[in-house]
Amino acid sequence: MKTVVVDVRDLQNNPTIRRVRLHRMDTGAVLGEGYSNGISGNWVFETDYQGEAYAVGLPSRSGVIEEMTIRRTVL
Repeated sequence: MKTVVVDVRDLQNNPTIRRVRLHRMDTGAVLGEGYSNGISGNWVFETDYQGEAYAVGLPSRSGVIEEMTIRRTVL
């Protein structure tokens, strides 16, 4: 099992709650989805997938788009 940790911050660099999705790079298939922790900003996900992936931090629950964050990783 691999553990993926995505740190999600708002425009003021404060930890924030955002929906985060982890996708396979080759197919775009969703490997996992959840919410980041508002205290640490971290979203933690475990997967058996091995290969390139990317995590997308989606807009806030209020629908205000501050910044769409995409991070690439190799698992």
